[in-house]
Amino acid sequence: MWKLIKDVRGVPSVVFIDSTVLGPIFKRSSKIVHEDNDFEVIWEKNFDTLFHVKPFNESCLLIQQVNGEGVSFLSKENGEIVTEVLGKLYLHSSYVFEQGCLIRSESKSYKLIRHNGEIEDSVLPKDKIFSFNSGPYFISYYLTTIACYHIENGSMQWSIDTNRLKYSSGKKIDVPFFLTAIRNVMVAVFTSHIAAFDVLTGEVLWELPKGASYLCIVDGEKLFLLAGFNELYVVNCLTGDILRETEIYIKNTKRNKSITYKNLMDDPFKSNFVQDENYLYFCLRTVQSIVTIDKRKLSVSDHYYMSTVTPADMYNYDIVLLNNKRLFVPFFLELTKENTLQVYERT
Repeated sequence: MWKLIKDVRGVPSVVFIDSTVLGPIFKRSSKIVHEDNDFEVIWEKNFDTLFHVKPFNESCLLIQQVNGEGVSFLSKENGEIVTEVLGKLYLHSSYVFEQGCLIRSESKSYKLIRHNGEIEDSVLPKDKIFSFNSGPYFISYYLTTIACYHIENGSMQWSIDTNRLKYSSGKKIDVPFFLTAIRNVMVAVFTSHIAAFDVLTGEVLWELPKGASYLCIVDGEKLFLLAGFNELYVVNCLTGDILRETEIYIKNTKRNKSITYKNLMDDPFKSNFVQDENYLYFCLRTVQSIVTIDKRKLSVSDHYYMSTVTPADMYNYDIVLLNNKRLFVPFFLELTKENTLQVYERT
């Protein structure tokens, strides 16, 4: 079960950004705050404006005070600016990976910010959008095309028309909403189907005729997916075998009389998945509750109703599981017009 241990508020907003072994880091309007695990302030940094913040590596955050200007490295240890990267850059259009941060510049071409603060031109094509990589191979997708490029020379390694896949929807736009790679196997999850490719060659390795309703998470070689409202299944990423599947049922006890679903899983608004070694967790947004799924049994371990002091809606930020026991759940308070994070601890 869970218990509410903290209501983290900001004026007008608070967003979970990152964490260290000492505790979470929040963005509160134009201020960044690092708190310990007892929610005592370790440091805080105020800015006149703060457009965007992004986790970068173990020691730093990337921050941008004004959109289209320079980017700074902010130390997680003390909240001080370590390095400034000058230029007309767009941090909200960036992708962090092992070698650094791929970021758009004024000319729409890509720059690569290294972990030491050096910035260099990237040869990746500027008319593509990249949000996934497997080693040096970067994946772009648009309309019905998935293409792979090598970061060192910018050359296209392979390209696939998704309408030619066996179980394609045949629509004008058919691109994956989730990608993951295990060894050289890249798995692409669509809403209606799944396909796996060899990252090096683009060869189709396996396909499945069902996809997911935007909820999926990887655990080793296993991919957990929710199809429709309540069909939970597990796929082996390397082989495409369905290892287990079940329908999740949570009886409506009429605690909230405005909710008419017999099965609370029929709530169309669900959060992302988070996980620890043994369980998956997600939230039902309309019902405002936390669902815990046993990974081994693929069944509901518990279902906990959340509560807010004032009328509130779950906000459209991801939930975050910290240290395998604390769940940060975003809410929007209707009366005060502010965002808040409720923190629940697993008991």
